[in-house]
Amino acid sequence: MKSCGWTDCFVETVKESLTNLSCFSFFLVAIFFYSFYYAWPYTAQLPDHISAVVVDLDNSPVSRELTRGLQAVSQIDVKGVTNNPETAIRDLKNGKFTTLITIPNGFMKDAITGVPTALELVSNGAFIVKARSSIAGAAGPLQEIASAAIAAQLIKQGVPISTIAASANKPPAVIFQPMYNTVSGYLNFAVPIVFCIIFQTVTLAGVGTLINEWFCAKQMPFPLVRAIQSLPYLFALYLPFFCILLFWTLFLEGASFAWHGINSFQNIPATLAACVFLSMAVCALALVVAFAFKRTNYAVQAVVLTSLPCVFITGDLFPLQNIPNYINMIAFFIPSTPAVHAMLRASQAGASIGQIMPHLLHLFGLAVFYLTIAYLIARTYRNDYQVISSPYSLKTVKEQTVLSTK
Repeated sequence: MKSCGWTDCFVETVKESLTNLSCFSFFLVAIFFYSFYYAWPYTAQLPDHISAVVVDLDNSPVSRELTRGLQAVSQIDVKGVTNNPETAIRDLKNGKFTTLITIPNGFMKDAITGVPTALELVSNGAFIVKARSSIAGAAGPLQEIASAAIAAQLIKQGVPISTIAASANKPPAVIFQPMYNTVSGYLNFAVPIVFCIIFQTVTLAGVGTLINEWFCAKQMPFPLVRAIQSLPYLFALYLPFFCILLFWTLFLEGASFAWHGINSFQNIPATLAACVFLSMAVCALALVVAFAFKRTNYAVQAVVLTSLPCVFITGDLFPLQNIPNYINMIAFFIPSTPAVHAMLRASQAGASIGQIMPHLLHLFGLAVFYLTIAYLIARTYRNDYQVISSPYSLKTVKEQTVLSTK
């Protein structure tokens, strides 16, 4: 019989995780693929082609000059000019363009007399990336062109140069304040959030698939038999999954995010701590899911169905006050919830270990909690015939040792 000590269980689990046809795609391919596929569309946060319609309610020389200036900007594609805001808003909702620029009535009069005024930018909020990128891409050129148009009109009226220079330093306001995302855009904020969920989903699916297959085998592999019978061997089963997830967490936060230009490792010790505790908690939950489903082979289906809700109940993309209390209680027991808070603050915003300590303690508590549950579930399988009759069973080995001694 092959050697099946603690180290052998660890090595065999690593080998199976990376070579088993049922699950190697989770452990070797999925996260690497997502690290480039998912983040790539958001690398260009300021697109070169912003479709816009101008609603000119002022119909003045300044507003017409402003419109001509916008039409000359390469990254803004002005689809048309209208004085009917209702029609423009309807077309915006129908997706005919992405940005609506409104020049209010009395804009020229207010601008040349020094009365505070503003230009209105509206983007289709149904598309997170388009909304942010369209407004960000149009705001800068819009202010510059508006200032130039106002200055040209003041020159025609013979206004002193000092007054024109002062007005140029006070362009019409364009105000854009995101309600929840205050960290420089989708790429540097929502992508790291979603990747925490991807870590969790892929790990739970991979571990569930592998252990489900082991349970269904005619002869259970010795890492599973020993893990069911002994707590130290349960750690030998747990640690390979932990090491694999920690590797991918560091890879994404490091190489992948650096390649995509995403802020990461702003505080190195805190980010490393967040990666470690995230991996601990998620792998512990993965064992619970795998042991609970056992031979039913529904682990992947259950995990995939819960992945999208996990994105929103973290409280960073959707406000916590709008989430029912019972959902928040469920979110408390999902590792991705504290992991998202820790990762965003440490890796993207540079928070220290002390500042994210509540989230780290939360993750550590979940890791201990789920490992305890996994151990208790495993104990219920100790008397299964397939476990007791296995040549790798600790009980069988002891009995054979006693017989050989006699």
